[in-house]
Amino acid sequence: MIIYHLPCKDHVKHYLEFTFGIPQQPILIRNGSYIGKYFYQLVEDASETREKTLKLDNYTSMIELKITQDMVLRKGCVLTKTNVRAFNTFVSDHFKTQIHAILDTLTDIQGMQIKKAIEIIYDKFNMDEAIMTHEAIRKDYQRYKKRLKSASTND
Repeated sequence: MIIYHLPCKDHVKHYLEFTFGIPQQPILIRNGSYIGKYFYQLVEDASETREKTLKLDNYTSMIELKITQDMVLRKGCVLTKTNVRAFNTFVSDHFKTQIHAILDTLTDIQGMQIKKAIEIIYDKFNMDEAIMTHEAIRKDYQRYKKRLKSASTND
């Protein structure tokens, strides 16, 4: 196995550990999972777009991802700053999409208050304010709802 040390945002690290592994242990990324397929695609096709100007300073966490040595030997694997950013964005968007779906169900269908719904999100994903603040989740959800409303009025 080859281990990549990937800079990431706190909520991305938490989501990957929650979904695929054990906290504080390297996570095996398989080509058969949705996120794994994207990761393998990135490391196979190293993009260096904006590599000189891209900074990863806001990626304050680090996660270890394991991939098979066979994959490295067959195709080669390079993880550029551009790909690190793309992977973080992909995982973050995936995580937030799941949060949006749960919040839609709890608030729109069940009529729950957003504050209580976010508490359920914390319980479901075993996280707290240190990972993603209540305010950040609420604001992201409001932006999502605004995008949906804007898209439906443009049709």
